Order: sequence, then C-alpha cells, then structure tokens
Amino acid sequence: MEKYFGVDVGGTNIKIGVVSKKGKIIDKIKYSTTKDRPDEMTFINHFIEVMGNEIKRYPEIDKIGIGLPGTLSNDRKKIIEIPNIPNIGGTKFFKELENAFPDKKFKLENDANAAALGEYNFGSDHMPKTFLFITLGTGVGSGLILNKKIFTGGKGNAMELGHIISDDGKVLEAHIGKKGIMKMTLNLLKEHPESEINELKSFRPKDVALAGLEDDIVGKKVFSRIGNLLGKALVTSLRLFDINDIYVGGGLATGLKLIKPEIMNVLNKYLPEYYTEDLKIKKASLGNDAGILGAASLFIDD
Repeated sequence: MEKYFGVDVGGTNIKIGVVSKKGKIIDKIKYSTTKDRPDEMTFINHFIEVMGNEIKRYPEIDKIGIGLPGTLSNDRKKIIEIPNIPNIGGTKFFKELENAFPDKKFKLENDANAAALGEYNFGSDHMPKTFLFITLGTGVGSGLILNKKIFTGGKGNAMELGHIISDDGKVLEAHIGKKGIMKMTLNLLKEHPESEINELKSFRPKDVALAGLEDDIVGKKVFSRIGNLLGKALVTSLRLFDINDIYVGGGLATGLKLIKPEIMNVLNKYLPEYYTEDLKIKKASLGNDAGILGAASLFIDD
C-alpha cells in the first residue's frame, strides 16, 4: 500500500501524518513549532529534526507533502513570507530539506491551497471540479480548485481572500480572524451583560460560535457580522470566477449555520440571480485533519 507523509505546519504546531492513497490517516503525531526562533535556521533545523524522527519510523515512505501558512515562490522551492513564523522569509527551505533527505521527494504548498486539494481528493464522493475553499480560524485563508487543479495565479500566490480590503480600510482577516473576533466579542459583551459568554472565565472564537448556536445574543451578532463581511468579499469572488460551490473549513466552520444566512443576504443584495440560484455553501468534511490530508494529497496524481 502506497503511503505518504502529510505535514501541516502552523505557528504553534507541526502535525505529521502517515496517509494512504485513499485518504486514511494511519498514524499522526504533533510537535511544537518552537517559540524561540532567533534566526531562520533554528526553525529549519528543528523541522529537519522532527521530520527525521518520523522518517526513521517509516523509512519506506519517500513522498512528503508540506502545507505552509504563507506565501511561496512560484516554483514552490522558496519561502517568501510566513507571518506566524518570523525570520524564515526568503529561505530556501526546499533545498535544505533535499540536502537533509536526498532520497526523499518533497512538495511545498500554501496550507489553504493544500486543504482545498485535500477536500477535492478525500472529501465527499461527488466533489465538483471547481470550487472555492475558505478556512476560518486564527486567520482567513482560501484556495480555488479550478478544473481539478489548484489555481495559483501568475506568480503563485493567488486567492488570498483574507487579505483583500474590507470595511474601515482593513483587510478581511483583521475583522474576522481570531483577533478581530475577540475584539468584536469583547465590545458586544459590554452592551449585553446578559450574554452567557460573560459567565465564562475565558473564551475563544469557537466558544462564541457555540454560544451563538445556543441562541446567545452576542454569539449570534458576532457571527452575523462575520457572514456580512465574508459575503461582501464573496461578491467579488463570484463575479471573477463564476463559482457554484463554496466549502468552509477551519475551526470556525462550526458557526457556518450562523454565518451562511447573512452571506446569502449580501449576495442576493449585490448579485443577480444568475450567480446565486445554484450556489451551494457547505461545511468542509475533513475537519482537523484537513491540513495533513491536504499536504499528502499533493502527491496523489503523481
């Protein structure tokens, strides 16, 4: 049975999974990304060390897909920028991996693009050939599968939905990423002391979503606002790419039931029926394993 390593690199953790060609995760492990990164080689050496640990356990696996939360060169050999892992912009990450593991094959991809490809390969049985994939979590990511392939644009980093201009001259992620949601929630809690969220000792955006699903006024208002802002961003996306299918993943996909009605309100307001009559917005199916499965799926068509 052919197997692959799927590696999901985040600002906090590196998740490594052993994945079959049919998308079954056989084994997985999580390492810290390491907070102490005085220079680019600190992270790279740490990554090589943890990857080496897993290669020793599964020496027969020679294909390693890696999803990275940032921008990459068009040839996918060089990191341009990863905001959550400072000091590694401009590094020849791919070359360092080749030098460390000369008998292995590597593929690098933006994490949202990889997750989109994973959804296409390992999601439901009848995935469309073209769809937009959105991740809502610490940040806002997106990827477009266009006729079964990742659409990367002219220079390799298209579909950065989270970084388009939104309200107040800020990018969308500033409003509906983790920091924006926390700020929005704290402001609304002052207006609504009756909210059950006020009773929590601490909370995360996912707690706000769960509260909204239980009819909490603040939770509903926050996720309605997320839907409104995301809807405005999608007006442009639908006009540009004429998409019928949108999948939403990431930790905050939990709140899709709260987000979707406001998205549709905005789309129906600004778009003709042609764009909305057949539009389907669904929760992605791969959950917390999307990053691992997406990274592994980079090798599926080889």
